[in-house]
Amino acid sequence: MSRVLDHYHFLHEIPELGFQEVKTSAYIAGQLEQAGIKVTRGINQTTGIVAEIDSGVPGPVLALRADMDALGHVIDGVACARHTCGHDGHSSVVLTAAQELLQEGAIKKGRLKLLFQPAEELGAGALAMIEGGALDDVEMILGFHLRPLEECQVGQATPAVIYSACSTLEATIKGVPAHAARPHLGVNALDAAVQAVQAINSIHLAPGLTWSVKATRFLCDAGVTNSVPDEARVV
Repeated sequence: MSRVLDHYHFLHEIPELGFQEVKTSAYIAGQLEQAGIKVTRGINQTTGIVAEIDSGVPGPVLALRADMDALGHVIDGVACARHTCGHDGHSSVVLTAAQELLQEGAIKKGRLKLLFQPAEELGAGALAMIEGGALDDVEMILGFHLRPLEECQVGQATPAVIYSACSTLEATIKGVPAHAARPHLGVNALDAAVQAVQAINSIHLAPGLTWSVKATRFLCDAGVTNSVPDEARVV
């Protein structure tokens, strides 16, 4: 437990955005190489890493996968990166698993690949790794995501596929511009967008479902305060 916590504490202090995980990938690769594990850096010209433990005996090729990037935030008006999605924990667990499995000699047959993926939050890192050949010989890949206590208790795991992917729908609402002193002559796209968001929020799903629907971005700006906006975007 101390080893995984040491990795976690280090990675938590160096959050980096997608495709910018320079310090993160360097630390992970360095730890793997120090343990005697073969490492390939810069997968597909990214910060992605593929490491491998070869038993020397023919057999299946399995893979463990973790993401490395942090989320972007604006705190007190300053843009920054923070590990608020748990990717530092994911990388720490897979890194520790690799070290422990090698130390225990647990890989008796075949090969185990360790994939450390960049840019999960950008929705582009997995494809970059795949296009870089990271999965070419992999027969089975395992990944996981840390969950809040209300969904999964400490020491427990669930086989359910939760938040493994998402579909994004972006809607552009067109209105008719008008002077703010004569709003009746226009169609306020902002008003329509607000109603759309409220309608989305009124979709009540069973709490046991592993998916949800929500609005995450709202973009509307007429450029001035005395004009009715004629366009709004909801994501």
